This record gives sequence, structure tokens and C-alpha cells, in this order.
Amino acid sequence: MIQSTIDRPKKYFIKDFGKSLMSFIQKKREKLIEEEKYFVEIIKLFNNKNGREEKHMEGIKIISFDLDGCLSDNSFDELLWRREIPKRYAEKFKTSFEKAFEHVTSEYKKLYGKTLRWRDPSFWLEYFNIGIDFKELIKPIKKEIKIYPDVKSVLKDLYKNYQLIIVTHADRKLLDLKIKKNNLEKFFVRTFSMPTDFCSMNKSAEIMKKVCEIMNVAPSEMIHIGDDYEFDYLAPMSIDIRSFLIDRSGKKNESYVIRNLYEIFNFLDNI
Repeated sequence: MIQSTIDRPKKYFIKDFGKSLMSFIQKKREKLIEEEKYFVEIIKLFNNKNGREEKHMEGIKIISFDLDGCLSDNSFDELLWRREIPKRYAEKFKTSFEKAFEHVTSEYKKLYGKTLRWRDPSFWLEYFNIGIDFKELIKPIKKEIKIYPDVKSVLKDLYKNYQLIIVTHADRKLLDLKIKKNNLEKFFVRTFSMPTDFCSMNKSAEIMKKVCEIMNVAPSEMIHIGDDYEFDYLAPMSIDIRSFLIDRSGKKNESYVIRNLYEIFNFLDNI
């Protein structure tokens, strides 16, 4: 016959209570251990963040970006230079698009390096006597001015701790248009156009040094990111600007290559 709980001796109640108490204590201990691990991780993250901020104050002050191929994709530019200008030329002079394209692109090649306005669409409208202005030219393709998906979220994080600038080969007209169209003005303290601001077709070590002087930083206090090996990597690196080549195709794997803008945080976290 099974003894009822009421009829069991007191010693069994004490024994059962002891077991329950020990089980309760053990579970509490395990929970406290887990909570301790959690708070240790939180403290580590907090300390790492503080460490990054302290290093930022002593190290990198400015992050510089190229524009096209780095922040802005090339869809708009392809349409502008290779479709819209030849198309308007064909319409103006009543010729086929194919003939217009051949003539226009051959003139691009012929005049490269011979005029500082080479990257200014208004120059070519005048040169070819097309008879429309820049605003009219870009109406059909303005909607194609786009930035890469990672741009805004990365800029939002970076501009809290660093001064951000743009150093680009683009003409000032196109630079300002792309920044405004994508609502990026608030992120940048300064933008530089090679032909407009420095009377140069390309970035050079000398110009990158001038940019540092204008921004009142040493080259070692600046990072530059762009997609051209010669102008966005070799030129700034030659004067001690830490530089990264962005290769969005993912084909390159050198140590100085990043595949997207998020990867710059890997460097910043280990300064």
C-alpha cells in the first residue's frame, strides 16, 4: 500500500525540502553565471567603443571618398556621355545615332587632357553646338542618379566621429548634382572637384597634400577610399594617406582592397 503524503514522517519532508532548496540554488547559480557572462560582454563592447573613440581623437580625423564608382554608381554617367550627348547631336544634325556616337566619342578621345572642361557636359554641348543647356540634357536620365546601397548607412555611422569629405575627378556641376539628388549634403564638411577647385584633370600626390593642408590635418590623419588604383590608392599612399581601393565586383583580394564600404569598419576598429 502506498503511503500518503500526510502520513509520511517529518524527516522525509525535511529531506524533500532540502533537495528542492539545493535544486533552486543550483538553478539560480547557473542563471547568475549566464547573466555575468552577458554583462561581461556588454562591458567589453562598451570598452571597445570607448577605445575606438579615444583612438579616433589621437589618430584618423578625416575620411575622404571618391565619388563615381565609390559612392555613386556609373549608370547615369554611361547614359550621359555615351547616349544622351550623341543622341542630341544626331537630332541636331539629322544623322544616325551610330554616326553621331562615333564622331562624339572620337572627339572625347582627341580632346582628353587638352582642356580642363573635359568633364563638364556644358562644354561639350557648346563644342558640338547642340543648342540645349545642361538641365535640358539630363532631364530624361536624372532619375538614374543613384548611390550604392551601403552608402547612406555607412555615412550615418562615420560622420558622428569623423569629418567626411569628397575628392573627385568629377566636374563641380556633376558633383553637386549627385550629392543633392541623393540628399548627402549633411554628411560632408567639404567637397573637392579636381578640374574646378585645382585646375587639374586627375588627383595627384601634390593635390592630395593640398587637400590635407586645407583641412588642417597631417596626411597620416586621413583615410581615402576610391576605385582607381593609380589616383585613389597610389597617389594618396605616396604621401602617407592610408588608402583603400574599393572593388565592388569582388575580383581583387589584395590587403588594401575592400569590397564594400562596410569593410572600412574592420580597419577603423583595429587602429
